[in-house]
Amino acid sequence: MTNVFDPDELGTAKMAEPAELNLDFLVVVNPGCQRQLIKAVRRARLRTRVLHLAELVAMAQAGTADG
Repeated sequence: MTNVFDPDELGTAKMAEPAELNLDFLVVVNPGCQRQLIKAVRRARLRTRVLHLAELVAMAQAGTADG
C-alpha cells in the first residue's frame, strides 16, 4: 500500500489560512499532525507556534502565554 498524499505538499497547502490569520498558536491533538505542521510552519517562515492540546492546557495552568 502506498500513501497517495505527499505530507510535505499537504502541509504547504494547510499553511495558507494560518499565514493569512497571523496566528500566535495552532493547536492540534494528533502528534503526527503536529510534527508535519511544525515542518510546514518552519518552511513557510511563520511565527505561529504549533502546540499539542496538552501543552496549551499546561500553559494555561501556569498562567503563561509565551510557553
